[in-house]
Amino acid sequence: LKNCRAVMGGLCHSAWKRLVNIGADVIQPMGGFYLFPNFEPLREQLVKKGIVDGKQFCERLLEETGVACLPGYEFGRPESELSMRIACVDFNGAEALAAASDTSKIDEAFLRNHCTRVMKAIDLLCEFVTRK
Repeated sequence: LKNCRAVMGGLCHSAWKRLVNIGADVIQPMGGFYLFPNFEPLREQLVKKGIVDGKQFCERLLEETGVACLPGYEFGRPESELSMRIACVDFNGAEALAAASDTSKIDEAFLRNHCTRVMKAIDLLCEFVTRK
């Protein structure tokens, strides 16, 4: 359980930090495996890409990057809001837990090596949002 918390905590914290760094509004995760970023602060640059609501945002993200997420309106947010729910669980948990024997070593290199798909998805999401 300690190793699971360390891996999930490190992964969600890394994703949170990267999303905040591009300008998304995201509550810092304290547990769990979901993030719920709101990209309203980036609305102007997303509108320039023709993205005006959360559904369209998630559809375009999937079409153009292969990254799947759910729009915020599926969870009670307004349809026009540029929010989404991201699950940070697309990795081989058994492999990551076996490698996490030293929980002090759950760093960026560990995450990129053992949680590759999630890290790549966050990279693609950030690139998609910030690309001109």
